Amino acid sequence: MDIQHGLLLGFIGCSVTIVGFTIAYLVANYHYKKEIKKNRPLSSVEQSLKNLRDMPGSRAGDDCQ
Repeated sequence: MDIQHGLLLGFIGCSVTIVGFTIAYLVANYHYKKEIKKNRPLSSVEQSLKNLRDMPGSRAGDDCQ
């Protein structure tokens, strides 16, 4: 193996590592934000929407005669 192959393999290895770490960071960040959002208290608008969804007759198919 000569210097060209060594540099090429080094470049490919660094590129794959950077892409892999970026994907891992994005996935971890997504799950972290999802967990934070789940644990925080609901705002007044979110609480109102939740109350509307929980009302009887608000689900699909409940309006049949």
